[in-house]
Amino acid sequence: MVRRGTRKRVDRSDWTGFLAAAEENYASACTILAERKYRAAGILLVHAAIALTDALTVRGGSVKSTGEHHREAVDLVCELLPTAAGLGPALRHFEAIIHEKNRVSYTGDAFTSNDIARMRTHYERFALWVKQQLRT
Repeated sequence: MVRRGTRKRVDRSDWTGFLAAAEENYASACTILAERKYRAAGILLVHAAIALTDALTVRGGSVKSTGEHHREAVDLVCELLPTAAGLGPALRHFEAIIHEKNRVSYTGDAFTSNDIARMRTHYERFALWVKQQLRT
């Protein structure tokens, strides 16, 4: 059973704004990597992934997760797109990004260049899947 988290109704047409925010955050993350600002790049990648999830759920259900626990966003995607091809692997990419964020937030560790490289790979794979879903 999927648990219901904290949610907010959003006009369906707003999904494009969330997609634009995701793309802007991702582009900014890539730009500041050249300056070796890994913490900032990591935070931007996390926000980009969350914005992608919001774009998907707003377009699919006029709703977005507003809870502190990002697992609620995963649950919402599962609820709205239970039969989407590639759902499991896509959400594992999102969860890997969130895991890195949590590791850094709760241990005090810093993002390394290797962490960011992994996060970018996960983000790019998740973004590809989300954009495929948005086209359908």
